[in-house]
Amino acid sequence: MADIINIIDTTSEGIQSESVISESIKSAKEKKYSKSNPYQAEVLANINLNGTDSNKETRHIEFLLDDFSESYEPGDCIVALPQNDPELVEKLIFMLGWDPQSPVPINDHGDTVPIVEALTSHFEFTKLTLPLLKNADIYFDNEELSERIQDESWAREYVINRDFIDLITDFPTIELQPENMYQILRKLPPREYSISSSFMATPDEVHITVGTVRYQAHGRERKGVCSVHFAERIKPGDIVPIYLKKNPNFKFPMKQDIPVIMIGPGTGIAPFRAYLQEREELGMTGKTWLFFGDQHRSSDFYMKKK
Repeated sequence: MADIINIIDTTSEGIQSESVISESIKSAKEKKYSKSNPYQAEVLANINLNGTDSNKETRHIEFLLDDFSESYEPGDCIVALPQNDPELVEKLIFMLGWDPQSPVPINDHGDTVPIVEALTSHFEFTKLTLPLLKNADIYFDNEELSERIQDESWAREYVINRDFIDLITDFPTIELQPENMYQILRKLPPREYSISSSFMATPDEVHITVGTVRYQAHGRERKGVCSVHFAERIKPGDIVPIYLKKNPNFKFPMKQDIPVIMIGPGTGIAPFRAYLQEREELGMTGKTWLFFGDQHRSSDFYMKKK
């Protein structure tokens, strides 16, 4: 009888364990990453694809998806949460004479962080907009700015390729306080990049192709927030918050007998790389043509071997 009771008890425990495992699997499958709940991805590789004599910098970046519960398809995007250049953040705080640890609100719920963190990860200050100029005018107490923004044609011209550092340089203010930045600046928007790998080929990884943005304007070098963040400050082993964005409007034909013509200049080649990897994994042998273009064949033909 004891043997029977033991068997029943063991079976009962097994059923409970299976139930717990089933619920865990269900929970994992239902887990969705988002802007408010990004996946903390480890960087596996960050490689400059251009030759040494190129005047461009295109990064091939690989992320580890160790316990990622979602799958992706060619045409989908990875969304990255960037950070502003710490040198620009330091310069802006210094110019305004603020304490970097001054608390500032970052949302309507009243949550606060130090101004240095807010300018690094929460607020966009590298791009001026017309609404920003109008909001700044409320807090700057600068008569020249108040007069200038009445001319909309001037305002539209002024915001092109300028940032908040330009604004406080051209229109100095002693009235602006750290907490005013929440009313003036918009949230730092995430950046979307087409996935350049196949989930079938690398289920534990996702790759993106990023063109680094740098240019001169108004006497200063300007840098793309996210692209330069990747190029200058992210290395293998670092953690980057990301999440997946499905793209139902960009799907590839997966039938063997359909010829496919692809045109992908520059980083536009990313989704086609993913698609070609997927075709290879599926053993598809139909006709495909990929047209790629960039500035110089010798230094910018970075997908030649692919």
